[in-house]
Amino acid sequence: MFKKFFIVISMVLSACSTTPVALYSDSSLHTSKIATITNSCNVECKKVIKQQLVVSSKYQMSEGLLLEVNGQQGTRKVTRGMAFDSPIHGRFTTAVEQGKTELVIDHNSQLIIARPARFTVDLLGGHNYVIGRIRVERIPSAYYEWFPIVYDETVQKIIYGSEDLIDKDE
Repeated sequence: MFKKFFIVISMVLSACSTTPVALYSDSSLHTSKIATITNSCNVECKKVIKQQLVVSSKYQMSEGLLLEVNGQQGTRKVTRGMAFDSPIHGRFTTAVEQGKTELVIDHNSQLIIARPARFTVDLLGGHNYVIGRIRVERIPSAYYEWFPIVYDETVQKIIYGSEDLIDKDE
């Protein structure tokens, strides 16, 4: 009985691990040349992002749904493509070679009618990046817009976010 319990616990813990999915071909690539991308942003991370954006409470930060990295798609079928996140806990971590990286992120919300965003960012090796989305309430409980956000967790700085959607006069 104890042996079965141990096996089940081991399987559950391994399913929740954050071992990055390597999206680069050179297996001998040094870690200083590898950037990690995740959608996991704790309360402190979200607080820093909102402070840097200077936004009101109608701006809600949540996980982004990563559909593509440099043309490579995820493995989980979602409404608008194939996502990298896990169906168990919704989090993911990928590892990419540093440099120009094309991302496709979806808003992951039923309250928004919009297409995924495709954009390029320059990622630095040895850095951890959080991707997410900011949902903006334009008409209370009726109309929302969104924009993707990329936050360099290593230096605590937003490296990508749509400034044209941010209303800083509030």
